[in-house]
Amino acid sequence: MALKEDMVRTLAQKYDVTHMNRNEYSLLLYDLRSAGVITTQEFSAAYGGTLPHASVPVEKSPKTMPLGDNRADFAELLKQYMGYCGEFLKASAEHGLEQEHSRSLLDAYSHLYLLFKQIHSVRSEFYTERGGSD
Repeated sequence: MALKEDMVRTLAQKYDVTHMNRNEYSLLLYDLRSAGVITTQEFSAAYGGTLPHASVPVEKSPKTMPLGDNRADFAELLKQYMGYCGEFLKASAEHGLEQEHSRSLLDAYSHLYLLFKQIHSVRSEFYTERGGSD
């Protein structure tokens, strides 16, 4: 489900998806779930940073989510998580259950990444129009 214009505007004013701490990320996920934009399963996977079991080389592993007040570009993290799940899908081509789990995670992170890109795009337009930054 995509974000409606009024909701994306509200979220874009509230969250900078390219510069958030873990608490802000959790609150954004909660807002998306409460609005019915993401499922409980998507919320759970994203909240915990769930990834398929590590059979992909460690150099291809995504960055870990920040802790405490440390900030990160969560849109970029979601993109990395998508890539990792895609690599895992290729590596587990003959394992049905692993494939199903990985496909589910890939779908969740893909959906969230599109939502975060949408929020970021509106936020960028908002601040460009006003000639400033937050």
